[in-house]
Amino acid sequence: MAHPQAPHPSRTGPFRVLLPWLWAALLLVPALTIAAVAAAAPPDPAGSYSVHLASFRSADGAVKQVRELTRKGWPSFFRKTAVAGKGTWWRVYAG
Repeated sequence: MAHPQAPHPSRTGPFRVLLPWLWAALLLVPALTIAAVAAAAPPDPAGSYSVHLASFRSADGAVKQVRELTRKGWPSFFRKTAVAGKGTWWRVYAG
């Protein structure tokens, strides 16, 4: 007898509610200038930490994500990173 597969996590729980809002925010929120976001200081390294949330091939995507997270009260920032064999990526962090 075959066992049914569990649904994909994006179709259940908090992801089901959060994912459409996240996509809408990324598409509808106007972008900040890269210079304005880059000027924001990353968190204080003494006793703090951050969580890597997303990676983007363009700075525009990272800027939009940081702006939305900041608007919602999450301290966030991005960093330009060279990934071997994959080129330049913009990584978004919160915390």
